Amino acid sequence: GLKERPAATARGRITQRVHGAMLVELLCGDGGAIQAPLYATGAIDDSFGGAYEAEADFAFAWIAAEVDAVDPYRRALSNALRAVAERGLDAGALERCRRRFLGRHLRTFNTPEGLAGWMQGLALDDLAPGALLDALRAASLPALRRRLRALVAAPRAWSILDPRTGNEDRSAGH
Repeated sequence: GLKERPAATARGRITQRVHGAMLVELLCGDGGAIQAPLYATGAIDDSFGGAYEAEADFAFAWIAAEVDAVDPYRRALSNALRAVAERGLDAGALERCRRRFLGRHLRTFNTPEGLAGWMQGLALDDLAPGALLDALRAASLPALRRRLRALVAAPRAWSILDPRTGNEDRSAGH
């Protein structure tokens, strides 16, 4: 897990959530900036994935995979994150990601339950209906690169579950 300080305002949190989720998708989604090279070298398999969570009291990204050798995976993942933070993200990939997120948002309106959940979320966060679209529009290569660099520099927590022994190791650090 990559820990981040939560945004102080509801508007900041929606931007943090959207940009964090976009960043994780750009990195860990199929063909993502770290998924593709790690998959190509055999460091990961189809179990690899990640997500971003943010609320008033917490914010973090998690990345997970089932691997046989933990230490090589940990090194490969850390190196891949640093490499992408240095070179930056692809503009075309960002635009495709933005369109996917917009499509997901539009599908919210396909069902009464989806619409009700969206409206409830807005009311609970005291946000205007356009806040999510504003956050999508504000997602830029420089903004996401800053977020990625901050996440790469942030404290990390590693949790390793060994199903062969049932042992769990939770460690912090880079």
